[in-house]
Amino acid sequence: MINNPKLKAKSKEENSLEPLLSPSHEDVPMWNILPSYQLYQSTFSKNISLSNEDLAFEPPKYEDAPESTDYFSGVSLPPTQDRTISPTGSLNSAHSTPINGINEIPTRYENSIHGNSHKLKRLGHTKSCLSIAMEVTRKLGKLGEAPEIIDPKTVEFTQGDTINGFVTVTNQSSKPVPFSMFFVVFEGKISVRKPGGGDINDPKYTLIFYKFLNMFDYNASWTPADIDSTFNEVSVDPFDNSVLKLKLDRVFEPGIKYKKFFSFKIPEKLLDCACEDHNLQYHCEAPPSIGLPRDQFLLEVRKLRRGQGSHGKILHQGDGLDEVMKSTIKDFSFPDTAISYSVEVRVVGKASDHPDVFDTTQGDEFIMVEEASCFVRFVPYERINKGIDKKQLLRESRLVYEDLVKRIREVIDLGKELASLRDLTLSPILNSKPTSSSSSSSDVNIQKRPQLYSSKSEELSSLIAKSADLYEVSTNCYKKQISAPKLLGEFIIQTPRFEYTLPYQTPQRFTSFSPQPLIKGNGGINIPLTFIFKPASAVAHFKPPEIKQCSVELIAFTYRSKKYPVAIDIYHDLIFQNKRGKHQQSNDNFDHYVVQPFQIYLEKITNLAKVWGWENLNISKQLILDIKSVSNLQPKCNVTKVENFKFGVGKWSQARAENSSDVFMSKSNLAVDLRNLKGEKGEDCCLLPSFQSCIIGRLYYLKVSIHLQHAEPTIIKIPISIEKSPSV
Repeated sequence: MINNPKLKAKSKEENSLEPLLSPSHEDVPMWNILPSYQLYQSTFSKNISLSNEDLAFEPPKYEDAPESTDYFSGVSLPPTQDRTISPTGSLNSAHSTPINGINEIPTRYENSIHGNSHKLKRLGHTKSCLSIAMEVTRKLGKLGEAPEIIDPKTVEFTQGDTINGFVTVTNQSSKPVPFSMFFVVFEGKISVRKPGGGDINDPKYTLIFYKFLNMFDYNASWTPADIDSTFNEVSVDPFDNSVLKLKLDRVFEPGIKYKKFFSFKIPEKLLDCACEDHNLQYHCEAPPSIGLPRDQFLLEVRKLRRGQGSHGKILHQGDGLDEVMKSTIKDFSFPDTAISYSVEVRVVGKASDHPDVFDTTQGDEFIMVEEASCFVRFVPYERINKGIDKKQLLRESRLVYEDLVKRIREVIDLGKELASLRDLTLSPILNSKPTSSSSSSSDVNIQKRPQLYSSKSEELSSLIAKSADLYEVSTNCYKKQISAPKLLGEFIIQTPRFEYTLPYQTPQRFTSFSPQPLIKGNGGINIPLTFIFKPASAVAHFKPPEIKQCSVELIAFTYRSKKYPVAIDIYHDLIFQNKRGKHQQSNDNFDHYVVQPFQIYLEKITNLAKVWGWENLNISKQLILDIKSVSNLQPKCNVTKVENFKFGVGKWSQARAENSSDVFMSKSNLAVDLRNLKGEKGEDCCLLPSFQSCIIGRLYYLKVSIHLQHAEPTIIKIPISIEKSPSV
């Protein structure tokens, strides 16, 4: 083979420019090549419904098909169904059905065994007699070499990192153990459980179980073909005498230790179908690991208990719980919600192979013979903001939110119009074409949104311009006296409307798998503050009130949905607006601005639909699901006191306002450092990068309180974003 040499530059200016060359053939791992469609259908995409397939017999011979120009005549495809997140699986959709008994619709992931593995009946470790172990290694394993094993509980991965390792399976019984499928996958999943739920695999205790990332390693899994030719000539690893190949007849022989190497490269982003209904950019980014999933918790407890028991220690009911809880990271997640990434090994068999355990009189079915999990910590670096201006992203988020509100109001207005014409003929309205309110939110996708910028540019520009410069809050100051309190004036705080960015800090117990860039500066932010005091009346030698102190709190705002994919992007203006006045500040929250209005929208539309019908109001099912997704959002604010900040108060200076009254002004600077942030009990806090997904998201802001001599604390909220830098 002829290798293309890199072109050498002829001048100093060209020294840094090199053409993009394809790697040589020997540099491309075999498992990076896409498998054939037949191999995909027979392994990864196998339907959960058990067929009559019997590999003990030869497949039927191929014959020439009769020539026909109307081969697909009369074929009726099943209707498309709306896809919603299911309580026990990924996404609901129509099941695959045969077409004319000849061709079959390809199995969708949510109907495959892999997508429903958590719903299969379990054989149990004692009955299966299989022992599965997994190890994560620094590099891809090689024959005859000792692996460099790393502890995944101490390593943090990001996009572009490769998770290498190997899995061993040992049949500890004296009889062969048959299996139908053996696959090794890398999964990212979101789980939302009912508080105090029971069995992790019991659907009634699970609200959402959504697998948003699925990577299948054909080299490590059983397939009817050898994907990697590296081990074709060698069937035993001389390092530990383990067998490297799984038998074609799909049987684990007794007393034999099988070993398969795996390798997964974490992708830069998720597929667009991760947010198929709404096409929101942020929802197609891989979210970070957050929370402690129940299956990971139980796995760690079992490991600790087995380790304690092997050393002769008497085990008690609570052994292992304290150790696991101490090892968890305080990341401010919901206690019953988690995002996790793991390498999964699953051995799937048939119930008929275990008649002493399962009753197959009603038919055979697939079962989970044995499985094992290896959880890894994943924290992504910021990708979108590096290529797209933040203001453009904010405009797009505003546009999506305003478009949804507009379509809702159009439906309500149509209902009011119908009510006003109750005694008149309704045919001109009822027979009119559906308005834009019948379109789903997915109509306003990424490709169409730029077209709407021009039509709404003036409206958006005027909306943003009104409040784009400054945040401004105020409080009235009163002097206490025997009679009614005397109004001294109005105290105002101003700060630039700006989202400050802070670098993500990896917890000390973790090390990054790939080298991370050094953080420039001290990891803090400087926030300029302007204080204005307007006296209630002109008084000679008036002295404005003294600023006593300043307190700073970090708010970790987390939202989640328990059923429907979130139809909008959440941005800081939906969480707070820093409105002036004491009453406004008490209602300055996400629930007041978003959740409650959408609950009212849902109630109004439901009442109108009872009178006029859904079709007459041009209401689509997707629109109702979008309204429900927002109205049922659950926000959670974790407040952490910030100790490491510096606040300097400048002197008051007198100035003349536009209305010829005297005002006093003072400028200050607030320097905040969020490193080494501690919780209420002194535990370390992990500020994960800001993220959003279809189910759960996280944003941050600072709550700054200025305490005066003659007034209640004046609060101003400042948006911040936590971002991780790419690996070097």
